[in-house]
Order: sequence, then structure tokens, then C-alpha cells
Amino acid sequence: MTWGRFTFTPTSLTPTPPYLSPLNPTTGRERGGQEEEQLLTHRTNPSDHDKEKTEVEWRRQEERKRRISDVCSANGTVEFPGKLWAFDQIPNRELDHLIVDDRHEIIYCYVPKVACTNWKRVMVVLSAGLLTPEGQPYRSPQDVPPELIHNSSLHLTFSKFWRRYGRLSRHLMKVKLQSYTKFLFVRDPFVRLISAFRNKFQQPNEDFYRQFGSVMLRRYGNRDGKGNSSQRVPESAAEAFTEGSAPRSLSL
Repeated sequence: MTWGRFTFTPTSLTPTPPYLSPLNPTTGRERGGQEEEQLLTHRTNPSDHDKEKTEVEWRRQEERKRRISDVCSANGTVEFPGKLWAFDQIPNRELDHLIVDDRHEIIYCYVPKVACTNWKRVMVVLSAGLLTPEGQPYRSPQDVPPELIHNSSLHLTFSKFWRRYGRLSRHLMKVKLQSYTKFLFVRDPFVRLISAFRNKFQQPNEDFYRQFGSVMLRRYGNRDGKGNSSQRVPESAAEAFTEGSAPRSLSL
């Protein structure tokens, strides 16, 4: 979805319906013979129910697009800090999520917990900025080492322009914003929250435990960080998981 040259893409797209799948939903095997013929007939002659379902999905996508447009528009009804800032008023630290690929003239605005890890892999491959142990650029996103994906030095972001271009940085940012293709992906906020909880708190993660987990235990777990061992806040995620202070499984 695009306004000007800025593309917004909702990630909550409806999966392929079973009747359009090349696999038989009952056996899990590829359709063949008469089944394939029936599948092709269904694709070319969809039922009224299928048409109605498609129309409902289309309306849902249009509503999502309008909501994104409203949030991003200066005239929108949603208020948030910095909404009316001019570009020159935005602090450099706020521009760290804009990854620039000059080779392909694209700018990716990543949103945490919205497939950003995989898209960062794609950006690494496109920019050819990371070399394999053999000295060749990575060709497949899945081959990029996971421990390097979120390394801040790996990607060229707008926040690094000042160090590279000095006084010309803001001018170059504006030029690229006007001429490059820009895109981001969005996701239901509650699904993002659940994804973050499962990924960052239901698995030992020392960085997130130090920044958030220990604070949450101190504030809401009836622990003051002092006293006997049963009441104190564990010093590490490993200790918290060992003693049973880790979050319980979240099933929805």
C-alpha cells in the first residue's frame, strides 16, 4: 500500500484457503487427476460463498490501510508525541529504524516484532555489505548468522548519516526520502505484544531481563531486591528460570 513513494504492508494477510492449496487438506499429499481438475474448476469458477469471503477480506484490508493512513497523517485523529515535528526536528536517535540501501534505492523502516529479523537478513543480502568466511557476500538471507542480524554496525541507518556526511546529512536524508522507495510492515499491536512476551521473556534473555524483567519483578512481584533469597530479585535470567521466577507459558 502506497502514499507517494512510501509503501505500507500489513503482514496479517489471510493464508491460502484449503480449496486453493495444491495439497489435499485431508491426506496432506499433492492433488492429482480428478482432484486437480476440480481444483482448477474451483479457481476459475468460484462459488458465491468464496466471492463473499474474498470481499470481506478485501474490506478488512482496506480498513487496515485507512487506519495506517490516519495514524501517519498529520491531519489524523491519533495523537502521539512528535506527531507534528518537522523533519529537521526529529532527533538522530529516532531515525535509527530507517535502514538505507543505496544500491537498490530503498529505505526499510523496521518495526520490532514485525518480521524485522528476516527483513534485516534480506537487507544484508541486498546491500552485499557482509562477507562470508570465504570473502564472498551472503547470497541467501537464511545464511546470515543470527547473532549478527541486530548488530547496529551492520546496517546503514539515517542515525549514522551525521557521522558519515556531517553537515550534509539532513540534506541527503531528505533527498533519499523523496527519491527512494520506502516500505514498512505493520502487525496487530496485541499480537506484537504476545510475540515479544514469548520471545523475550519465556526464553532466557539476559539483556531483556536486565532492562525489563528484573524491573517488572521488583515492581510487581512483591520483591524489593533485599532480604532473604526467596524475596530478592534474581540477578540473571538464568537464575530466575532456575528458581521458577520465569513467566509461565502463555497459551491463546
